[in-house]
Amino acid sequence: MLMLRRMAQARQQGVSMIEVVVVMAVLSLVVFAVMPEVTLAMGNARVRAASESMLSGLQRARVEALRRNERVSLYLIAAGTEAPLDNTCVRSAAGLSWVVSIADPTGQCGADSSDTVDPRIKLKADGSSMSTSVTVAATDRTRATAANRITFDGSGRIADADGIRYIDLEHASGSTDMRKTRIEVTVGGVIRLCEPALLTTGSDPRRCLHAPSV
Repeated sequence: MLMLRRMAQARQQGVSMIEVVVVMAVLSLVVFAVMPEVTLAMGNARVRAASESMLSGLQRARVEALRRNERVSLYLIAAGTEAPLDNTCVRSAAGLSWVVSIADPTGQCGADSSDTVDPRIKLKADGSSMSTSVTVAATDRTRATAANRITFDGSGRIADADGIRYIDLEHASGSTDMRKTRIEVTVGGVIRLCEPALLTTGSDPRRCLHAPSV
């Protein structure tokens, strides 16, 4: 009787171990299956966050120009050279960080916000935490020449013909599955966040205008 009981216990233990192995195998398959989707979602989220940061900076620069009735600029700052932004900063058309100021902030990004002391910084954002995840390419109105500054005048219009008009952002992996975004700024100061993957025609409000000469 005792032997039968032990055999039954051993059989139950064996079944339990098999069940655990099966469950682990199923979980591994599920994780393996969803991992690409998770990676894609995280990558797209980082691109979106960087795009919204840029959009916010541009809008703030324009609002400051209107409020102060004077020229205010947004400068793109090289990502990866500052963590956080300090006085080693340099301007770059590929920068994820940005500074809204009256004067050129090169070498002075660590300065406190001020209305009287150059570069008279109004706002800044450090994008170095995303420097290995998102790439930036800012260009002028021709979309052929790199640009790292955009200036708005007191009426909210573009004040520099060779300044930033387009900012393209995408995941650093270059994967075609990852989302790409673009920020367009018209000469009148209208700022749009759009998706270059969409057709330029139609009524989808997310589409890019692709108007280099506007």
